[in-house]
Amino acid sequence: MIRGDHVYQVSIRFCPNGSSPPEDCTFPNRDWVDENWDAKSAAFYCFSGPCRSHADEEVTHAGYCLNC
Repeated sequence: MIRGDHVYQVSIRFCPNGSSPPEDCTFPNRDWVDENWDAKSAAFYCFSGPCRSHADEEVTHAGYCLNC
């Protein structure tokens, strides 16, 4: 993320922590969850800014934006 960009979003995470193996995660059984999801994936609602699944990842990282 470019420093100085403000991100306002609400995220729902499905793993105990950001380094959990996928088998420790509880992903929803939805068509928008695929085999690319990992511990840093999330469903999120973006209010403004370059929203993403996890602040440490690119905007293209596996996840689902509820309003994008």
